[in-house]
Amino acid sequence: NTSAEAEERAGSRTAMRLLWWAAVLVLVTAASQPVEAFKFDFLHGVASGDPLSDSIVLWTRITHRFEPETTQVRWVVLDSEGAEVASAVELAAASSDFTVKVIVDGLLPATEYKYYFEAVDGDGGSRSPTGNFRTLPDPSAHVERAKFAVFSCSNWGWGHFNAYDAAYAYDSAYDFWIHLGDYYYEYGPETYPSRAEAVRARGLEPPHEAVSLEDYRLRHATYRLDPDLQRLSASAALVAIWDDHEVADNQFPPAPTTTTRRQRETSRPGGIPLSEHTTSGYRHGPAR
Repeated sequence: NTSAEAEERAGSRTAMRLLWWAAVLVLVTAASQPVEAFKFDFLHGVASGDPLSDSIVLWTRITHRFEPETTQVRWVVLDSEGAEVASAVELAAASSDFTVKVIVDGLLPATEYKYYFEAVDGDGGSRSPTGNFRTLPDPSAHVERAKFAVFSCSNWGWGHFNAYDAAYAYDSAYDFWIHLGDYYYEYGPETYPSRAEAVRARGLEPPHEAVSLEDYRLRHATYRLDPDLQRLSASAALVAIWDDHEVADNQFPPAPTTTTRRQRETSRPGGIPLSEHTTSGYRHGPAR
């Protein structure tokens, strides 16, 4: 155990040195280029969700090398012919972790649309990937068939999310896709799975159990970096069902876990109300 701990500490020191040099490189690069050269990025992809016959939720997160307090982001919805049917400018702020989430109304039932986001600030050249969604049929309509994929319990440590990729490869034209809950896990890397059991033993952020609001935001953002999840999210609208790990393991009586009890200690530094955990999940996903 001592040897393993020493190796882990050495690895952490190496990682910190690499991060330090990367920061130096960024600063040197910044000093040598005009401000307008810095673009905003959409590193976490795009997503749509909770479709109705006349409405959809659109989501993204914008990233900048030197994040300002706020930045303007424009969203655009297009019909199947590429004509713009709706658009507006929203404010992405540090207080919401630079996520942009809008509800678009006035759409036609059972209709396919495309959408994208673009940065208004900066050099104006930053644009997200293009996403697709389909509105639901009118409530009075007779529906003979619906095509959707179903997932649950997406745990970073247990493996890569190639089930998302397999579903997309099988058919990229779903009416929607459903996640039954535990879209991500709040556990640290030693819990479930353990490091010995983990398929993906590295890369989980934060590298400990999620407790604070910032922890939950970072965990959401880490999952959203997965390319297979991004590909599926852009292809169809998500219907999300909440379970416990999006907030905290077994958060309701009669048997809350130690984690849940600690997260309820809101007077303790780092402890936040469960409502704020839910807010983090709300901001980081396309749910109403």
